[in-house]
Amino acid sequence: MGGQTSMSTRYPNIAKTKNFDGKMPAGFVNDVRGWNFSEDEIKQAAIFNRLLTMDIDTPGKQGTKGKRDGLLFGGLCDKQCPHCFRRTDEFEKVTWMGWDEQLGYLKEAKALGLRSVKLIGPGEPLLERGLIGYLERLNAMGITVSIFTKGDIIGDDENCMKIHGMNGGALAAKLRELGVSILLGTTSFMPELEDASVGKNGYHAARDLAIIRLAAAGFNDFIPGQPTRLAFVCTPVTPTNIDEVFDMYVWARERNIQPVMAPTMIAGGALDKLSKIVPARDALIGLYVRINVWAIMHGVYTLDELMRDGVAAYAGGACCNQVAVGVFMRGDGKVLRCPGDDITILGDLHDKTLTEIWNTRAASSMRYAGKYNVGCPPKYGISFPPNFFEDVLRRVVERCAELGIFPRPGP
Repeated sequence: MGGQTSMSTRYPNIAKTKNFDGKMPAGFVNDVRGWNFSEDEIKQAAIFNRLLTMDIDTPGKQGTKGKRDGLLFGGLCDKQCPHCFRRTDEFEKVTWMGWDEQLGYLKEAKALGLRSVKLIGPGEPLLERGLIGYLERLNAMGITVSIFTKGDIIGDDENCMKIHGMNGGALAAKLRELGVSILLGTTSFMPELEDASVGKNGYHAARDLAIIRLAAAGFNDFIPGQPTRLAFVCTPVTPTNIDEVFDMYVWARERNIQPVMAPTMIAGGALDKLSKIVPARDALIGLYVRINVWAIMHGVYTLDELMRDGVAAYAGGACCNQVAVGVFMRGDGKVLRCPGDDITILGDLHDKTLTEIWNTRAASSMRYAGKYNVGCPPKYGISFPPNFFEDVLRRVVERCAELGIFPRPGP
């Protein structure tokens, strides 16, 4: 497929799930806790106009601008990821909502049906000194929290102690106690390549130790009927790492870690690099076909389920339904349909209540209500080429036929 092959791959020392014997064990759930919803939940949400999930920024100090003191800023970052979807000057110039203000909006969202939030930054949430207290308040509200993180602070005891007053292993245990799911940025297991992807030498070693500690804390424990609480977020898939992605997918699946793998978002710093970071169409289709066929052969889902639900935007993963039942509430008060689209603004909390914005959201979001697999609308025709999902499905069906796997006959 034309990616990096000269460097060696090194995975952390984590055993395969005991229940994995070549196929997903009985009771396996293709998801990470707190991200997606069942088809029935999606349909019920459409009927009763429920807001089930929100992506949110880390709150700052009330009514402040620019870089703050790290007591909950929502912007602290020690990386230089060239594909960062939030790397833009505008976030240094706006007034950021504070902790109490954001919790007020989340209480309003609870009345609309809110069950989960994903904390996406901007920056690295685990660098925030007030994070644990913030998570405790969300936990007390009955909100399931997932955190997008590069994770290396869990593998860096010195810095972890300075920020959180505990070492990385203790932080992992505390996050599990609070019911948090970890969405760990993981684009390569080639040390040089992964360090370069975040612009920080030695990052991979701390990241790998974090993975070991998260596993030791039980984030990827297999519990029948429940999704894992650890995901590898390999976004973006690029021409540089594409040759490695299939092996990463299999390695994660064998250890009850949810793979979240896709080409770049259409937002932030990636916008002026699309021609360099989006894989060639044939290479991307080939990867998705290979992953989906493996998923069918190993019990992630069946061919019938794939044909019914359609190809997921995250290769071999759960169908995304963010746009169907959720919104992205930015720290500046803007409400968007999802973080992957920084253009479609549904409303501004300075002008309307969250309830008003949800009830009058644009047709660009409303038309996905009740839809289990929304694909990825912001990426259509850009990082996902035209007819991408249809072509992947056709080739998966053809490859399965060659392997003697066919849809079940109809009634």
